[in-house]
Amino acid sequence: MSKNRQGELDALTSERFTAAVKARNVVLITYRELITRQGLKAMRRPAG
Repeated sequence: MSKNRQGELDALTSERFTAAVKARNVVLITYRELITRQGLKAMRRPAG
C-alpha cells in the first residue's frame, strides 16, 4: 500500500504533472474548499 501512495505522491509532485496542470489552467482545491463550495450533502460515496 505504501508503494502505491508513494507512486501517487511522486506523480503529483512531478514537473510533468505540474506543467500539464498549468497548461490546462486547472485550479486545484482542497476537500475543505470543496465542502465550502458544495456542502457536505453534495458529497456522497460512490454506489457499488
